[in-house]
Amino acid sequence: MQIYLFRFLIGSLIVISFSINVKAQDFPGKGQIGSMLPIDDNTAVGHVVYGSLNEAFLVVDQKGQLLWSEHVRGYIKGEGKWNGNVIFFYTEKSNGGPLHATIVDLKEKKISKDKIIYDIPKDGNISVENDSRYNFSSLLFRSNRSEPLINMITLSADLEIYTKMLMPADSRTFIDIHTSKQGDIFLTSMVNSKLIAEKFDKEGEVKSKLQVDIDVRNKSYFTAVSRLDTFANNTLVAIQYVNTDKDKAISLYRFDFDAEKVKTAPPVLLDKVYAGTLEEKEPDAKKRLKSIDEMVPVDILTTHDKVILVKEIRTLYSTPNAVAALNNAAVVSVFNKELKPLHETVLNKYYQAYASFNSHLVSFIYNEKLYVLCEESEGLATFYDYCYIIDLSANKKEKKKLPQTGGLIDAASTVWFKNSCILGYLDKEFGGMKGKTKLKAMTYEEIDKLVNVER
Repeated sequence: MQIYLFRFLIGSLIVISFSINVKAQDFPGKGQIGSMLPIDDNTAVGHVVYGSLNEAFLVVDQKGQLLWSEHVRGYIKGEGKWNGNVIFFYTEKSNGGPLHATIVDLKEKKISKDKIIYDIPKDGNISVENDSRYNFSSLLFRSNRSEPLINMITLSADLEIYTKMLMPADSRTFIDIHTSKQGDIFLTSMVNSKLIAEKFDKEGEVKSKLQVDIDVRNKSYFTAVSRLDTFANNTLVAIQYVNTDKDKAISLYRFDFDAEKVKTAPPVLLDKVYAGTLEEKEPDAKKRLKSIDEMVPVDILTTHDKVILVKEIRTLYSTPNAVAALNNAAVVSVFNKELKPLHETVLNKYYQAYASFNSHLVSFIYNEKLYVLCEESEGLATFYDYCYIIDLSANKKEKKKLPQTGGLIDAASTVWFKNSCILGYLDKEFGGMKGKTKLKAMTYEEIDKLVNVER
């Protein structure tokens, strides 16, 4: 979740052209995929949006080919694995109203049960929560009112609901929530200058609470990213904030519920000194590091012995006709599990476009290597897709140019299998908020064999 006040600048905008060099598969019906997740090593499920009250549950293979779909007259909120099959949820209205739980029999390729389970209040939103293995865990209702009320809704095998309040209506600012493969629920929030992580069991009962004080300036904005450590019983939070000296900083915390301790990485001040340190690692990136105080955390990943924090310099600025986005250099910081810094890698990149065409980094780990997918602007009217590969043990970096497909790399429609992936791309028309999804399948070996273009 981002709670952040962007700096607005006056400047010119480079218009990006979406040229296509390699044909990717347009998704049938020219719809926009809202989400996809793997259910095994060869199959993914998700949903696609065609228009108002016109969506579909879908099943695709590891090549991105549509196996079958089921039309839904409604708005699909999400899906997850459920007792050997799949469950998805949809509403009849765009705002509030009846919520359906629908069980899909994958073998028979049909809906086996559809039941209205909840009436969503109009002053809030419902979200679908899965554990780290994509098993459905719970529904979360969050109030849109000033009080950040959060209710957890769980289901019985017969789709009977049980409701439990996780977060009362107080002054806390919600950050994120995650469910472990054991069913434990981790909720992170901020209260004034305290960063809080709470652990709940499957029934929503509080089992433990950890907190840490942050040197944050009163009434300032912050950007926070929270992730679950799938290798241990803890959750991690990275936060960019303004400290009491009015300097921007990024801190990383590991809430270790086994040891009942909070581990802290050394805070990083986003100043000229830090920019100079990064320039020594990547001298050609000096221009891309100029706006170092706009750097924010964007992802946290873990291995059995490492924590990886991905940060990027992001700026929104105004033009005479629109708001535009500029994504500059990214930095990958690697720590051990005690959050002792091991090494940092600078990605010398930039991407500039209208805000509605903004594209963010997509990261994943395979065989002790970090893969970072991104768009990069080259010249006045062109962009290309790249994949940075960072060897987490040897601190080596490669840059691969991906086959050009047209559209923007889209995290919602990108799926990671055991030995391959489906890369999702969103192709938009200028002036449009929605677009059509294109899918391209690649094995990790194919990505590794691409030419290294790192200078």
